[in-house]
Amino acid sequence: MITKLQTGRNFLFNPVSTEIFNFKILGNPSIEALKASISNAVLNYQILNCRILGDIDGEYYFVPKESVNEPYIEVRDYELSAEEFTNEQSSIPFDLAKGEFQRFIIIPKSDYIVMNIVQHHIVGDGMSLLMLVQKIMQNLDTIDKNNGDLELEVPNMEKIQVLTNDDIMEHVRLNDLLQATVDKFNEEWKDEKMIFSYEEFKEFSEEYWNDNPIKVRRDLVSAEDMENIVQLCRAEGITVNSLLYTIASRAFGKKMKMGYVVNCRTDKFSSYGNFVNSLIVDCFYDEKLSFWDNARIIHNIMKCNAQDLSTPLLGTLIMNSLDGTLIDASNFLHKKGFEHKIVKEYVDTLSLGDQTIPFLSSNLGVIKIPTVYGKYQIDELYIGSPLDPLLDCNLGVITVNGKMTINAEYINKNGIDYNDILDQVIEGLHEVACGVEQNSSDERELQLV
Repeated sequence: MITKLQTGRNFLFNPVSTEIFNFKILGNPSIEALKASISNAVLNYQILNCRILGDIDGEYYFVPKESVNEPYIEVRDYELSAEEFTNEQSSIPFDLAKGEFQRFIIIPKSDYIVMNIVQHHIVGDGMSLLMLVQKIMQNLDTIDKNNGDLELEVPNMEKIQVLTNDDIMEHVRLNDLLQATVDKFNEEWKDEKMIFSYEEFKEFSEEYWNDNPIKVRRDLVSAEDMENIVQLCRAEGITVNSLLYTIASRAFGKKMKMGYVVNCRTDKFSSYGNFVNSLIVDCFYDEKLSFWDNARIIHNIMKCNAQDLSTPLLGTLIMNSLDGTLIDASNFLHKKGFEHKIVKEYVDTLSLGDQTIPFLSSNLGVIKIPTVYGKYQIDELYIGSPLDPLLDCNLGVITVNGKMTINAEYINKNGIDYNDILDQVIEGLHEVACGVEQNSSDERELQLV
């Protein structure tokens, strides 16, 4: 049975759709055991054993393959920097028509293994990847308990779950104005509809990555610092994520639009797939207020927008209600020489227009899966969240074994030095952990003189 691609259509022809999980596996499993564990883990989810094919009208579908996918697994005897690896892997398009959605890059070390999972966002979000990691680690433990026997039980494959408009409309509906706007664009687009091919996208993607290499840096907040940070945040009535945005707002020094990713999963949607959306808020650090007063204000703004699913799902409903090929065309606006009046009017009206979001974070919080599996353990997991052309800086954040990792992908533009911004964020987190009184950056510099 085929399943129409709706939520996630924006990733189909997006040149930046690659997620990367980078982590250590402690306990030194054999390469053969790890390969067997990966191959078996992928069998758990039908969405990872499909192809994505289009019809003559430009609709795309998940089409189950006659035989299961054999995942791409590569063992390397060298390790690139985070920046080199991210640019390398992000610039290699997946062949979705063949069912290529993931690449597994294994780097053996003397006493652990570096594991990289590279995934096209169209099949799953960060929580989905955590599910896959858990299956891999459980398989490794099973093989160890079975004295190295690589034969694993074939799992029952979970059917594809997609977020449809009917599901979304249980939480929110388009008002009359938005519905009329969507209908207007669909009607106008009908006569000028463009259907893009994978070949056209491949050319576009290559051009994009030649012109837009990204910067990547990784930072780690120690378990000791995180313990203090969590206690302080609880005492002040905010979250660690709100603290992160407060410090970032102070570093920017002016009112900025900031985005944050919201988990839209419900009990109904527990399998592999895309169940997240992002919200955009105006953040401003008021120097006339105390640090913690600023933190509470920013916390309340973020909490208010995400207190139920109606706000984060509204954008998904709008996108799902538009002709999918119009969404495709909006991605091609980032291709040199591509122009279209209706497409431009759509992004100016219902998207960001020519603006970009200076700062966005996808924070998975404390890891939602176990980290220890028999003699094997997950450690230092970094999440690479794709730097969409509409973003200037995207942070992937997660806390594993008490340590918080931050993977930042960014492009320095609009006069902003993101490396300096991120230095201030990391320094600010450490200062909070050490109980340093939080003042403005200028005041802190004076105190240090």
